[in-house]
Amino acid sequence: CDGMEGLCIALKRFSYPCRYSDMIPRFAKPVPVLSIITNTVVDFIYITHGHRIMQWNNFLLDQLNSFCTKVA
Repeated sequence: CDGMEGLCIALKRFSYPCRYSDMIPRFAKPVPVLSIITNTVVDFIYITHGHRIMQWNNFLLDQLNSFCTKVA
């Protein structure tokens, strides 16, 4: 499948919890193929944008976390 269809499959899978078998009528692909496509798209997104998670400002996030625990 092309990139747009792969992204649509991944977004459908993660936006609303559904089984791959529920997606067969929409994408006309068997369950193993839908699974492989989803895993490939998720791997691509992580490889392309995973560095953003590693570069978060931990000091700022720790302050925010401690503020949230004090309020609760």
